[in-house]
Amino acid sequence: TGGADLADAPAAVRAPAPSASPVGTGPQRVQVGAYRDRDNARRIARQLEDAGIDDVSIEDVRTEAGKVWRVRIGPLSPDAVDGVLARIRGLGLPSPRVFSE
Repeated sequence: TGGADLADAPAAVRAPAPSASPVGTGPQRVQVGAYRDRDNARRIARQLEDAGIDDVSIEDVRTEAGKVWRVRIGPLSPDAVDGVLARIRGLGLPSPRVFSE
């Protein structure tokens, strides 16, 4: 039967892209990217700040692949998230992710 074929399909392994309008009603954070090089994270954070985006932070996190530097914005109200996402994409940074707190 075709059931095994569905389980092996690439779409079944991929996580869905985060929604631009999160379901949660609490504070939101937007992760712009995670970088292995701290200087790259600082450059992106500076680019966001120069564009007038507030509450930009850089966090170092240890992962299985080693240390990475996350560039995040927030906390933001749910109403502010869509506008911030549009501004980030307007800077040519195409893959922001939204997290609820």
